[in-house]
Amino acid sequence: MLLLQHREELIHRSYMSALAAKASVNITINESEFDYGTDGRFFSVSKDNDTGKLYDDGIEIPFQLKASKNAKECEGGASCTIDADVYNKLCMRYKPIMLILLVLPRNESEWVTISTGSLILRKCCYWKYFSYKTPKTSNKSNVTVYFEKILTPEVIIEEIEKLRQVEREKTENL
Repeated sequence: MLLLQHREELIHRSYMSALAAKASVNITINESEFDYGTDGRFFSVSKDNDTGKLYDDGIEIPFQLKASKNAKECEGGASCTIDADVYNKLCMRYKPIMLILLVLPRNESEWVTISTGSLILRKCCYWKYFSYKTPKTSNKSNVTVYFEKILTPEVIIEEIEKLRQVEREKTENL
């Protein structure tokens, strides 16, 4: 039998794959040989107007996953506790990384419902960006992180478009 943490992680991976499919972006999850704080990436895929072929256009959003049945939801968001070392790694990145919290129901039997008519993954994901601009914590054990934004396929598309605009501006100045 898998550990609770591993079951939470597998549900989170499935949720992320479903979001990526709905947003029509590519995704990698846990493909690094070693874990240095990035669990995966959303990759933008574009279409060559001349050939009609699809290609990875270089726009990506790295992310770190956190799933918890102990996360607290409140009006306008959610919060969870994460390890202080994990938090500080997120705060040292030059390029922003998206921390994605999957809030799971307390009752594990409600996480996934499968029938002939549907596949339901519960509950929802919240997100926020971290980078070197995010203040590190001096806490030695844990830190509470507050999330105000729900992650949807539309949000993934919007964030990729924002990054695409930044990259266009950079390349125009070369």
